Amino acid sequence: MVKFKSFRTFISLDFPSGKSAAYFYALKHTQTRYAQVEKMTNKIDFKKTLDEIQKLVHSELKADGFKKKGRTHNKILENGIIQVVNFQMAKYEFDSVVEIPGIRTNLYGNFAVNIGVFVPELYESTFKQKPKAFIQEYDCEIRERINDKASGKEYWFSLGADYPKTAEFIIGKLKSDVKKVV
Repeated sequence: MVKFKSFRTFISLDFPSGKSAAYFYALKHTQTRYAQVEKMTNKIDFKKTLDEIQKLVHSELKADGFKKKGRTHNKILENGIIQVVNFQMAKYEFDSVVEIPGIRTNLYGNFAVNIGVFVPELYESTFKQKPKAFIQEYDCEIRERINDKASGKEYWFSLGADYPKTAEFIIGKLKSDVKKVV
């Protein structure tokens, strides 16, 4: 391995092709930046797809009495308990991520549906204050992701899949599994 006294020494080198090290550095930087911009376009596409899925699911939730704010839906039951449904997009990765199966999975381009139950009386007795007007899933006392009940494995849905079928599956899971819990 060749060591250089400084970055300036490296940049000033000329290669047999007649191109300088600065050219190759700029080319590499441009390619990396282009890949990041391309990923950003995918991020925008993924957001639009999740918006479409959420719109289809929301039409069913709205008919059942849910109100929507961002990616979260609330329904206040007669006894004051609040049901919460939240759409969570997986973290956007800017760099290349080393995926380690079973330990660290790159879920970019996927989303999950979180559900929760919020009990206002429990919140008030714990925090000595009234709850917020709209409840987020992370504020719920009981929280879970939509999952396969048999295996307990969480569903992370692909944003590249056929989104009407994905929305239909989520609606089915919310109607069957979630209603049984509350």
